[in-house]
Amino acid sequence: MIRRKQYFDRGDYMLELDTTSGKRVTRMIPKLPTAIAKAKVATGELRVAKQKRPGAIRRAANYGKAVVKHHAAGKPKASQSTVEERFAICQNCPSGKFLSLGAKDTPRQLQHLPQVGTCADASCGCVLHPTKIEPAKLAWADQACPRGHWGKAVGGG
Repeated sequence: MIRRKQYFDRGDYMLELDTTSGKRVTRMIPKLPTAIAKAKVATGELRVAKQKRPGAIRRAANYGKAVVKHHAAGKPKASQSTVEERFAICQNCPSGKFLSLGAKDTPRQLQHLPQVGTCADASCGCVLHPTKIEPAKLAWADQACPRGHWGKAVGGG
């Protein structure tokens, strides 16, 4: 018999439900502080299921909406310090949606950069890097994180 399990986020812990036998709670999994979790992943004590980023069509639609808004706002640019600040927030995403991209998944024009990632949020999916190379929503002053972790830049540069 194949066991089917579902997980539900309950703040400080996750509930694991066995849906094979009528949705009963099989265990409560406490959440670990980020530093402890990263250390356990590094030593192999903890395995993390890889998040999937939104599909190509969803990413293209999200990017298209951002481009339209960006052009309507007059194409304002953010300063390099704002871009780096936003990238640092994304790298340490409070929602855990940042994924590092390997060489295979990194766009060709960004392969020379040491740090390239993507947002796994369904309403984003952007390629993230700490530079002002286009296309980069981090470099557009009028853009904001869909999860509200960083807002529109004041001023620009």
